[in-house]
Amino acid sequence: MFLELAEILDCPVCRDGYGLVAFVRGAERRRVLSGRLGCPICEVEFPITDGVIDFGHAGEAGSETPEAHIDDPERSRVDPELPVRLAALLGLGDREGLAVLLGAGLGGAGVAVARLGGRVEVVSVSPSAAACDAWTVDDLSQGVDPVVGFGSRWPIRSGALDGVALLAGSRADRDEAVRCLVPGGRLVVIEPADGWEDGLAAGVLDPVAADAATWVGVRK
Repeated sequence: MFLELAEILDCPVCRDGYGLVAFVRGAERRRVLSGRLGCPICEVEFPITDGVIDFGHAGEAGSETPEAHIDDPERSRVDPELPVRLAALLGLGDREGLAVLLGAGLGGAGVAVARLGGRVEVVSVSPSAAACDAWTVDDLSQGVDPVVGFGSRWPIRSGALDGVALLAGSRADRDEAVRCLVPGGRLVVIEPADGWEDGLAAGVLDPVAADAATWVGVRK
């Protein structure tokens, strides 16, 4: 986890607005490799193991960080053309910022997207720790923050993201993405599910591209 990432993280449990505090046990190249994130209000904690933040296993204050992941690296199944496509759709080539990739197969593209995106920090969200097992310090130093288990309430402050790419795009994730995007930030939905736009507040996103496989909009 990039040390400065903690500045835009918020507790997904109590949404207190005070943010999460990083407790660092091991770090390299400004990347936290072991430790935990803790909420100063409700005292829930989220372990950091091998640079991976696990929001899917919250523990009480003082709990131990879980040990090793099993081998099933999501990265090995990434379409080689996907990172180029994501970087282009998110408009990351000529700017710095923070983007989230969420969905099976998208999270594993984080390293390649970060390399293509200039000074961009990429939060790669995977459904399980198994998908994060192959990340190395060199990978993380490219600008990647592997995360397990965002859940329906994203642990990110409102207006903190410059881009979000979703696979299928559930309404819960769509609404959280919209909340977290800065004005001018892009939402990319790969293989949008039927009805994923239903209930979206009018005028909140300005569509810029859409076909059967992809939808792209800009946060107003």
